[in-house]
Order: sequence, then C-alpha cells, then structure tokens
Amino acid sequence: MFLEAASIGLGAALFRDAERFEKGDYGSLALAIRTLVRFRPTRIRVELDDRSLDTHAPVVAVANGPYAGLGFTVAPEASLEDGKLDVQIFRLASKWELIRHFAAIAFGRRRYEPRISGY
Repeated sequence: MFLEAASIGLGAALFRDAERFEKGDYGSLALAIRTLVRFRPTRIRVELDDRSLDTHAPVVAVANGPYAGLGFTVAPEASLEDGKLDVQIFRLASKWELIRHFAAIAFGRRRYEPRISGY
C-alpha cells in the first residue's frame, strides 16, 4: 500500500519542521527557514521502468494522487484509480523559485511550471 507521496531533497528535509508547525509549534518556522537556507541539492539518479534519469534537482516526489501534505498539488496528473506511481522532478533554478512554485500550488491551486517533469 502507498499513501499520498514521498519525496527526497528539500521536501524531505523540511518535513519534520512542517509537521511540528502543523501541530502548533510556530517556532519551527525559524528552523524550516534555516533548513531552506542551508539546503544544497545533490545529484540524483531516478530509475524508472524503461530508463534512468540523472538530474540535479532540489526535489523529486513520487505520488499516487495529485495532492500531498497540506493540499500541495505535487503530481497534477496522478490518479488514485490507475494503480501507478507518478514521479515528479522539480528542476527549478533556485530555492526561491521553488518556494514561489509551492506557494502557487498550495491548497489545491495549480500553476504550470515547464521545468517540472512528470513520469
């Protein structure tokens, strides 16, 4: 069984702080900002059914539905009905672009970003 989404990179690094914030620990926002400022993406190899992709992306997410967390649209084309996992590679140039993108997709809103690839 797979529920919602899993990610590596910045999303995973911020997960603990986001959970604490959601439970009312508003001081965790400062920890999240510190994590964001210090985060450095590494090279990632993504193994898919029919190919391998090498990338230098701040976030790679795997999802079986379109939404994750607090309603972020991480995999807009994902369907819970198709029995497949969707892989999203976020190749945004900077952390600030990534923050702007996640702000735009928060709570179910969606904005197309051509540097995010879905597989």
